[in-house]
Amino acid sequence: MAGAAPSAVNYVANALLPGAALVARGQLAVGLGLLVAALLALCLVALGFAGVPGFDTACIARDALAYAALALAADLGLWALARQPRIDAVAVRGVHREAATAYLRNDLPAAVAAATRLTRIAPGEPGAWDLLALMAKADGKAAIAAKAARHARAIERQP
Repeated sequence: MAGAAPSAVNYVANALLPGAALVARGQLAVGLGLLVAALLALCLVALGFAGVPGFDTACIARDALAYAALALAADLGLWALARQPRIDAVAVRGVHREAATAYLRNDLPAAVAAATRLTRIAPGEPGAWDLLALMAKADGKAAIAAKAARHARAIERQP
């Protein structure tokens, strides 16, 4: 379920119990944080409805609003998670195999072409750029190799 796009059910689950769909999709840190905060807000609302001294109508409204904000945050987090680019692992393996095979056949232009395609399939993966740097250097394309290696290091420095 973690790899599939979220459905309306996921968004409804997050609205009813903020963080539930995030936990179900493996985002434990964010999901559990939202769940704990939501349960606390629910407890405070329940104390207000139970008539416990110190928990008046204003407290109920404030805590219900906090719960709604947590539900919105959970749904926004789920939406942001769904927007993250996904890498097609099968395509990556196929193009990587193609690049390696071309390299081993000493068909360096084909190896560079395959490595270039790999950087398009997985642009955020430093290994793809390192492979392009290796292939380009072997093919005598020093400028492309240097640029690819710099790009790989830049990706590695990103948080």
